[in-house]
Amino acid sequence: MKKHIEELKKGGCTIIKNMVAKPLLSRLKNELQAAIDKEAAFHGTTNYRDYGMLLACPMYGGAFLELLETKGLFDPVNAVLGESCIIHVYTSSSLPPGGVNYATRIHRDSFTHLPASFPFYAILIALDDFTPENGAMQYMPASHELTIAPTGDEFETASVPLLLYKGDVFYFDSRLWHKAGENSSAGWRHAVAMGISPPQLKQKVDLPGILKEQRGSLSRVAKQKLGFESIPATTLEAFYGLQGERSFKAIK
Repeated sequence: MKKHIEELKKGGCTIIKNMVAKPLLSRLKNELQAAIDKEAAFHGTTNYRDYGMLLACPMYGGAFLELLETKGLFDPVNAVLGESCIIHVYTSSSLPPGGVNYATRIHRDSFTHLPASFPFYAILIALDDFTPENGAMQYMPASHELTIAPTGDEFETASVPLLLYKGDVFYFDSRLWHKAGENSSAGWRHAVAMGISPPQLKQKVDLPGILKEQRGSLSRVAKQKLGFESIPATTLEAFYGLQGERSFKAIK
């Protein structure tokens, strides 16, 4: 883990191989495809900007919540952000056969209006092998330290392909410049992704609100990462109560 933390800080990224078990990967793929089809039905078309990107994976429960129990999954981000860090966004990063998605532009995931002292990291879990043919991400190592955006030529010269096996996990600083490729294969290329932030940052979607009915069945780790311990207090009792009863726990 010390090696991964050093790579994450210096190079802006690191890979942990074979982290997610194959049975869970299979369930995640099946449930992800079903959820993508469901959201396309909601839009009434597949011709929309975010096709292949779920609004919030946890709202579909099942394997998406089970993934949070994977041993060691949050260790690298806990090490750099502290154990109180939470999931800001939990979505999918999938490329349809013969197509692209919203991430094919050169970009970074950080909030540019926030200071560098307010860090944000991403976790990308490969559900399929990432190959040049199915649109493996291109990224520019150590580009999280750039103060201005690279030009297209600079990116193409310095970038490398993210070649992963299914079950591998890619951790990266959200300031790392990257882009998705184009899927020229005949099948989907699936992945799920999480943005991890300090607990003070408002989540993209109110995950505790979406999952309030499931709260009792979630583990302590899942509840903490989903933001159940980062909810602003609405009463004096909730704010001044015992630490174990407070809706916003102490930051570690």
